[in-house]
Amino acid sequence: MDSNQKAKNEPVKPYESGSDDRKNLQIKYDQMASEVVEIPLIIGGKKVTTKQQGQCVMPHDHQHVLGNFHMAGENEVSEAIESSM
Repeated sequence: MDSNQKAKNEPVKPYESGSDDRKNLQIKYDQMASEVVEIPLIIGGKKVTTKQQGQCVMPHDHQHVLGNFHMAGENEVSEAIESSM
């Protein structure tokens, strides 16, 4: 960015009832809420999965699982350290 240019924030949308922005947001929310994603570890730029997993849940509905994340063990931590050296 040129030093003479001022930083500009994105416009803040009001998401008023019935607006296209609100409808589009609701569509995306519904889509994401209906999926369960798998979240691998990333070690050295590669996806790594493990047998030990945890769950990501909705903050307002802890019974609703949004995703499963893979947890690093001793081997994965060692791999990550080695790949970063």
